[in-house]
Amino acid sequence: MSKRCTTAHTVLDIDRPSRSNLTPPTMRNRQKAEIHLRSLLNESEKSLPALVRRAGDNLGSEQLSVEQISKLLKTQEFLIRRLARIFYPSTENVQHVKTVTIPQAQKLTCILNSTMEVRALVFFLILDEAGDEYVTRAGMTEFYEKYFKGLKTLDGDRIQEVVQGLLQKFHLDQRFRIDFEEFYSIVSKDLILLECLSQFTVHPTWFMNSPSSQPE
Repeated sequence: MSKRCTTAHTVLDIDRPSRSNLTPPTMRNRQKAEIHLRSLLNESEKSLPALVRRAGDNLGSEQLSVEQISKLLKTQEFLIRRLARIFYPSTENVQHVKTVTIPQAQKLTCILNSTMEVRALVFFLILDEAGDEYVTRAGMTEFYEKYFKGLKTLDGDRIQEVVQGLLQKFHLDQRFRIDFEEFYSIVSKDLILLECLSQFTVHPTWFMNSPSSQPE
């Protein structure tokens, strides 16, 4: 079994029965975020907010393709694939993630509107493509180069300049990798990074419109 599978199942096993709202004051940020994220993943469909459940009823099929969700959210498919991998922790290649069920889409909405700690963890997991519980210099560089190229708002030289600035913020211009505790400490103290993190928040009715109504 791959390291990603082992690590992800250890952290995000959605079949675990354990749930607790009590977190010891000495618990690390990642542990607290993982417990909260796991509880969101374990939520039954009936426990989801009524508005979110009603929004799902407006969709015509039981599954949404990555392409459909990316159009609804007006974001890039590779980012949706990385987000969707939260539900498929054993998937080594994000290209294998093709669809998301309606309940998963509803839970994803709740996760992206959750606490800063949970959103920071989700962002960390997006950047931690290797699944080894670290964000590396190479991984962050690859992610942001692909992200900014997809936006098509910056030229090549400007992209490299922005990416280098981000690496410096996370101390990855001098270090090879950082763990979640350092990642969270940096994000929580930087107003610009907090603003970037807030962009991962979506309105709970983002999928109110049928995917078939989206422009090609």
